[in-house]
Amino acid sequence: MQLLRQLINIGILKSTGIGSVVQLPVSIYSNPFSLTDKNACNQCFSRMTKQNQAFTCNRETLNVKTLNPVAVLYLDPLFNSLKITGLKNCDYIMGDAVNMYASRKIAFCDLTCSAPKYINPGGSTKYPQGKRNYILEQIEDTAKWLISDLTIYHCLSTATCRQIIIGIRHNNIQVTSSPATAMKAFTQTPSSTANSLTTKQIIKSISFDIVEITYPTPLEW
Repeated sequence: MQLLRQLINIGILKSTGIGSVVQLPVSIYSNPFSLTDKNACNQCFSRMTKQNQAFTCNRETLNVKTLNPVAVLYLDPLFNSLKITGLKNCDYIMGDAVNMYASRKIAFCDLTCSAPKYINPGGSTKYPQGKRNYILEQIEDTAKWLISDLTIYHCLSTATCRQIIIGIRHNNIQVTSSPATAMKAFTQTPSSTANSLTTKQIIKSISFDIVEITYPTPLEW
């Protein structure tokens, strides 16, 4: 939590000067939890309402399996207030809520709920580069803007683990109806090839592991 607090209190608020205006919601999770692509869910809910159909989705985009407390910062309120032309933002920043065995893990996270054909390039006129590459652009924009603050640069460069997390849910996936079945994803450990991919990216000389997770496979924090 110390690293995330530095990012919020020292870096973001100091550099923007809007700390007294914008409330940055931080949630602490100590057990398995889920994160949502709120914009996609709201659009889907609106569309279903107009069509007089029931919205039955569980609003989950990324399942997270953790044994230690995780702090999650939702970024939209901050960036909506900044209104910087051309600046894209990712959905969340995640970090260790406590320092466990000197671990200081930090992650930029962005989520999408899309038709499978839109994930890769060429499937959408709105996102010709594909939603995956669009997500990477959003995260890179967010990271570059934050890293321009020297305090945040130091926080990130000295973190013991840095990740870029891409959470993908295919919008044609069957909605789980049984709570017992819903929790099954948390109790299973995916194989190295089961809907999770890892690669690396350098942003302003800082190395990040890119982790892509396809719902309902859980992210192992």
